[in-house]
Amino acid sequence: MWQFLVKGPAGYLSVSLQALVSSLFLLKKPCLMKFYSLLIVPVLIGLSYSADLYEADFSVDGQGSTHDSSGADELEASPIQGANWSIFWDVDPATDGSTNRFITEGGLLISDDWGGEAFFETEEIDVSGLSTVNILAFASTRGSAVFNAAAEGFHWYFVLDGIQTDGPRVTTDGSLDFDESVDVSGVSSLKVGFSFNVNGAGDGFDISSITVNDGVPSPEMSFMLSPTSISENGGVSLGTIEVNVAPEADLTLSVEISDPSEAVSQATVTIPGGSLMATFEVSAQNDTLSDGPQAVVVTVKDPVGGYGEAQASLVVADDEPFTPAEVVLNEIRINANQAGDAEYFELKSSELNASLDRIWLVVIAEGSAAQNSGVVVEALDLSGKVMDGNFFVAADPEQSFVSDPDMVVSLNFVDDNCTILVVSDFASIVGDDLDGDDDGTLDSAPWGQLLDAVSLINPDAGFGEDEQVYAATLDPGFAVIGPDGSYLVAHAYRDSNDPSQWVQGIYFADDAEAGDTPGFDNGGVVDPGGEENAVISRISVDASTGRVVLTATGLGTATYVIQSSADLGVSDPWSEISGGFSEVDVAEGVEFIFTDLEATTGQRLFYRIVGQ
Repeated sequence: MWQFLVKGPAGYLSVSLQALVSSLFLLKKPCLMKFYSLLIVPVLIGLSYSADLYEADFSVDGQGSTHDSSGADELEASPIQGANWSIFWDVDPATDGSTNRFITEGGLLISDDWGGEAFFETEEIDVSGLSTVNILAFASTRGSAVFNAAAEGFHWYFVLDGIQTDGPRVTTDGSLDFDESVDVSGVSSLKVGFSFNVNGAGDGFDISSITVNDGVPSPEMSFMLSPTSISENGGVSLGTIEVNVAPEADLTLSVEISDPSEAVSQATVTIPGGSLMATFEVSAQNDTLSDGPQAVVVTVKDPVGGYGEAQASLVVADDEPFTPAEVVLNEIRINANQAGDAEYFELKSSELNASLDRIWLVVIAEGSAAQNSGVVVEALDLSGKVMDGNFFVAADPEQSFVSDPDMVVSLNFVDDNCTILVVSDFASIVGDDLDGDDDGTLDSAPWGQLLDAVSLINPDAGFGEDEQVYAATLDPGFAVIGPDGSYLVAHAYRDSNDPSQWVQGIYFADDAEAGDTPGFDNGGVVDPGGEENAVISRISVDASTGRVVLTATGLGTATYVIQSSADLGVSDPWSEISGGFSEVDVAEGVEFIFTDLEATTGQRLFYRIVGQ
């Protein structure tokens, strides 16, 4: 397990690998925080220590020295005392018209165009009675070609009872970090210091932190379960315990399970002396209750060794027969050109006031940069909710398209390719990757029954490893909608005239203009107009040339155009035929003859005659 140090304007922040990856992923989008530099230093989580003996205090701005040659800013006298450190020099540095600095600013100790050699030392640190200490400092150069003369450089050292030991000397731009384990057996006092010689406008360094600890790691423990969801019918999950410091003797840990009726394990597990890891199994309990997926918390505790405790969650999926309410997605909005978040979804059922117990709304989309597609980004349990008549609407609290939602909840419908599912007994969690190889087919289906699915397409997304959608691969009858021209499909609803078809709504919609009907029957595909008894009585297509003959009756005399679509306008918008035929004044029983090169591709096409 690793930690990383991210350097920002106020110093260094220790973050986990997961948090770092998430942050880098989010940086693809506008970010409010500007990182001056990103310094990634792997540090074992276990390298925290029982006691810090010293930490340099750079919190007060202006401690140090500045000077220039104009006389407006004269050089302060050496030495200069900081909060718990000092700076000094033997020979006054050179001066020039710019400001030369060796001073605290923004939580850092900085040097900028100092103009000569100077020193830094901590106050004396009491190390009596200790055998080893750790010195850890984080620093980096500022400017470019900082050390461009023979005399220039940066040199760490430490002083034990007045005797100096030199550490590394750096003469290249970049990191100035110092990490040293020091034998202090029989030593009373320690100082940490550095010397430097830097001259040149903008050249210098930032010291972020200098700490000294007692060298005794604080015992820590981590615990994980794999897989995180199992069936109650023989399912087993492997628990892995890791510690950062190997115990000298066998370490016996207790294992507690929050609901033993759902899962069991051994009562204790032992990490052998000198080892860092142990494993054990958690087994599901098969009951006769139709109770859906059950969450279980497994806790590992160290009652005596100081390692504390660690927890992991497990979902035990039910295997008893269960018939959920017949529920489908009926309307979805994931975005709009308004302040706040316009997300909502509507479910519809033919059963009045149906129970939503054990029914979930799940969104699968792109996860972190490492996960790519197939990641659970939303998992909403609707248990305990009841349909309001034939409809149920859940809406984000910030939206204004729904006046009286049945459920107010913050939703995570991503503004990108996504698949929205309605399932029963969902047995996974947000963050789980269900398509590890990113091939567009889910590796697992952690649910009881799949009731409905819809995929929404962003035209900018493409279909790489990080942009897969899954509705059609789960069932060819499920809809894949979009893109909406050059926009993401932001609003979609079932055609009330033909519920097997979905209709794209309006992306850039003010409330008054939107075709949203949450909680009510949806609209349908707009009738293109024409005579009431008009029909296309015959279609003849020459697949080799694309020559199409439409025979229509009942039109009357008017001006018409021919339009085509591959799917009745669901994801392929109706487009006017161009080329050999566009419009004509016609009488009853006319033949429309035109060329459509798409007819030579072998794909299914639909045509309609639209009155003008």
